[in-house]
Amino acid sequence: MEGVYSLTDKRFVHEKVDVKEYFKNYFKLLSPLPAFSSKMTKEVIMKFMSLTDKGDYDQLASYCSLQKYCVPNEPKPFDAVPLLKRPGLYDPPMITPDGEKKLKTLQLQVKRNDEQDNTITSRYSNCKWKQKGMHINDLKPWHQFILVIKLYHPFKHVYGARSHRPPRCSQEIMVLGSQTLDCLRDNIICINDLSYPGDLSEDIASIPTTRAKDIYPSGLFFIEDEFYIDMRHPLSKDYSQSIKSWAKARSLKIGSAKSICMNEMTFDKLPLRLGYPYVFLHQGNCEHLIVFSDARLLSPSDNLSKADYPIMLSMSNQNSKYCMICGHYMARWICQNNSRLPYNVCYMCDNCFKSFNYKKGKKIGNFVAYQYTDRFSIL
Repeated sequence: MEGVYSLTDKRFVHEKVDVKEYFKNYFKLLSPLPAFSSKMTKEVIMKFMSLTDKGDYDQLASYCSLQKYCVPNEPKPFDAVPLLKRPGLYDPPMITPDGEKKLKTLQLQVKRNDEQDNTITSRYSNCKWKQKGMHINDLKPWHQFILVIKLYHPFKHVYGARSHRPPRCSQEIMVLGSQTLDCLRDNIICINDLSYPGDLSEDIASIPTTRAKDIYPSGLFFIEDEFYIDMRHPLSKDYSQSIKSWAKARSLKIGSAKSICMNEMTFDKLPLRLGYPYVFLHQGNCEHLIVFSDARLLSPSDNLSKADYPIMLSMSNQNSKYCMICGHYMARWICQNNSRLPYNVCYMCDNCFKSFNYKKGKKIGNFVAYQYTDRFSIL
């Protein structure tokens, strides 16, 4: 990787490590210790603290008692979970068992209500935590490790420029070490994957239903001098071939790099450096930096259901684009090269776009139009 691009500041970059072997040895160090549980018995705690006298344990327990921190007239504790739940638009009425049996809509409503009751939303980090019980807990604590991956927004950078806008983190994803790289690729949310390609100004009545990700499903990870390509779809193309041809013509080291299908490579087989920026490429030239920011053993407090992974930990808080004509509604169209507009690129809502640019369904003037997709409006 140093031959491709080097870092001037390596304070936050860890040396290359075999994460599978590292956590295997770490688990051996933990195996003699008593198993951790949220309800540790007195005997387990005494063994963990190397105590043999129960009197010493009782004395320490009295010193650490929560009652020591109580003050007069202290309010009683209450359950804060209901306060953290996002309220719906209305409180759903009681659904009778007879109605649930007869109507499919009521069956789906009951299922949705159960999922909402087990979900807590944080207004600060845009995360949703699902409480235990929604899936089978089939993972054992300390027997697997998890990785936290940060994905960054694409950004422009001119080589040699004195100043540039630093990259902004787009989302954080947590994966299991036993999962394949395609699981990460499928959970990456990019506006270029969600858009509808092509000029739609000639016939806005027939909007295509196929998004760019379905038309151009190819993708690539570049991690530690190896290409990991997405060839699961028949329309997928091997991006690494053109990159290696370009590199060989310039006698670059990556011209001889291996190309491996990402659905055949698991994270526990990757040699990684925490904090080092790797690359994710899709949609031809849409490049994202990805950074493995954390690696640790799976603990009892983590989600122990394999079906829930990968887990979206957080997403960046990005303001939505609003119509540049009325300023009230979110943009749905990008109108470009329209001589009747004061801007070369104009974001417009659906009503303003159709009423200003069309008369009885016919196009007025010359311009190109692309449908704009706001990722927060569809998540």
